[in-house]
Amino acid sequence: MAAFCVSCGNPLADGARFCTKCGATQPAAVAPVQTPAPVAPVPSKGSSTGMKILIGVLAFFMFLILVVAGSCVYIGYRVRQKAHEFSKSMGGDAKPYTGRRQPCAMLSTSEASSALGQAVASVEQRGTMSCEYTFGSSGKHFDIITPGKTAESRWGSLAAP
Repeated sequence: MAAFCVSCGNPLADGARFCTKCGATQPAAVAPVQTPAPVAPVPSKGSSTGMKILIGVLAFFMFLILVVAGSCVYIGYRVRQKAHEFSKSMGGDAKPYTGRRQPCAMLSTSEASSALGQAVASVEQRGTMSCEYTFGSSGKHFDIITPGKTAESRWGSLAAP
């Protein structure tokens, strides 16, 4: 590579420190910069492959969890739907009875007589929830209490007056 004098521009011989024409000192010759050969990437020891496998396994389990959760929601929906259908078939959507309560009409005197094996002497209604049947020669009686919001369904015990 040819170099030139920094002072007068005269061509210099290779490696010359002084110009032959003007005698000026020349700066040290700059060695051409060699670019290093490109370094081949060092193959990784499986860290990216392992990471890909880990992400794939996690994605699979997340998908599986979503499928199970969706199945549970669907099964719950179907159970609720069937329960509603069953309730409708059993009259669950029927309006509640709001008419008069007549407990003495629930068991007639002839039905009470046949159940007791004795003649029923009298029937007396007590309010809207109870009915008293008197039977036998000694005047025994029993009460029928109708089921309702304030009373339980129960049969009165046989007792002497």
